[in-house]
Amino acid sequence: MTTIDGGPRVFGVGLIGANPDFGWGFRAHVPALARVPGLAITAVGTTREDSARRAAELTGAESWYLDPGELAADPAVDLAVITVKVPFHVELVEAVLAAGKHVYCEWPLTRSTQEAEALTATAERAGIQAFVGLQTRADAVVGQVRDLLTAGEIGTVTSLAARSSALRGHDNTIDRERLYTLDADSRAGDVEVQGGHVLDLLDHLVSGLGGIAVEDGATAVTRAAYRLEGTSERIPATAPDVFRAGLRVGPDGVGTVLAWYGDPDPTTEVVIQGTRGKVTLRTERVVPGYAQQSQMAPFVAEVISERGPRTLSGPDGRLPAEAQNVAETYRRVLADLRDGGTRAPRFTDGVRLHRLLDEVRG
Repeated sequence: MTTIDGGPRVFGVGLIGANPDFGWGFRAHVPALARVPGLAITAVGTTREDSARRAAELTGAESWYLDPGELAADPAVDLAVITVKVPFHVELVEAVLAAGKHVYCEWPLTRSTQEAEALTATAERAGIQAFVGLQTRADAVVGQVRDLLTAGEIGTVTSLAARSSALRGHDNTIDRERLYTLDADSRAGDVEVQGGHVLDLLDHLVSGLGGIAVEDGATAVTRAAYRLEGTSERIPATAPDVFRAGLRVGPDGVGTVLAWYGDPDPTTEVVIQGTRGKVTLRTERVVPGYAQQSQMAPFVAEVISERGPRTLSGPDGRLPAEAQNVAETYRRVLADLRDGGTRAPRFTDGVRLHRLLDEVRG
């Protein structure tokens, strides 16, 4: 797009789903992008003129749009970022790919494996870099643990146990913006969001050992209805709010994962046992609620091995907890845009995760 004083190229970012009043775009992506000098928000898009104009003012974007196709076609946009509700992902990604622009789409990538496969194939045929928001991989401690597991520091991994919970619905209410997550057809509930991020975390941690495979799974709807926040209206739920999966871990290990919504004291914990040691990862209690989900909260890890016990922690965060991993993901995206590397999660990683979730659902 441009350079700064003859320096490295700065890539223009078009943010689709930039409503300043709510949503993941402004909560996480805007502060994250502000910390990555090689990326700059040049265009924003929402569904209403007032919010689009205000988003442009707040981010310093040159242009605002109501039509995502026009945003993607803007010459100042090199990378279009999609941070809207899952049911709209396919049409928006298709618009970006049609414009020949690189794309970053939040997870869940699509509502089905077939849709994800089709988008991936289109991007590959066009030579477009297509990234997916599996940002737990970017956590500094997750990277350290992955490296020590791959190096065999705790020996052969024999077992893995993970549990992850979220605050949503703990008081049997739900806000209007998240109503769609109660519908199983939206594919944006506990299985896809909470469970998907945790499964990807586990798969990434042991990727150097062969990854994970789902051997069996179960889901359940334990809350059949929620009260719409601020009203007495009861909204039925068809999306599961709890799931369990049995895993094969690497060549020799077994594992289990349990994820659920409705926990007033949410956390994520992973215990990995090896023949010569053990690693325990936990999300730090930075802020309550959503920041305890694996993709949003920084991890700490306790390692017991032949090197002796030690604690692993990441750098002191200067960003909101929700934006830290997103910022690191963007740094990897930028590096890949510059040299064609594969540091950041791709649509192909999203397809693999969709297939794992298919196995959980059975």
